[in-house]
Amino acid sequence: MKNIGSNNSSVTAIGSTSATLKAIASKNKPALALTLSLIGLENLLLVAYPLLAGMAIDAIAQKNWTMASIYALVVLLFWLIGALRRSVDTRVFARIYARLAVPVVLNQRATTEDHSVVAARVTLAREFVDFFRAPCTSDSY
Repeated sequence: MKNIGSNNSSVTAIGSTSATLKAIASKNKPALALTLSLIGLENLLLVAYPLLAGMAIDAIAQKNWTMASIYALVVLLFWLIGALRRSVDTRVFARIYARLAVPVVLNQRATTEDHSVVAARVTLAREFVDFFRAPCTSDSY
């Protein structure tokens, strides 16, 4: 078992990708939970969006401006939650990447590893972070 990094921000590399991913997830559980909760809330609003749009159209046809205004507030809420989610997930995943990559670089420099080896290991750290970020980057709407 090889310990990578300092005592407070290290990930133990034990030769198993799934174990490494589990270690990253357990060390960042609250931040990942917040990010995934915002994704869930944003997706819930995305699913409800057509229903609410139909209700707003019906309200406008019936000259019910209060109901139409509520739809405008829901759209605003949707935009705000989306912006918050993108802001939070950018910060969360940048922090996770920094916690992984910086100790790797420092340890590899101390052992005078070749630059290409260090770059490959840092790229692997990025791929671990990308594994967690993949569900968050489906901004196709």
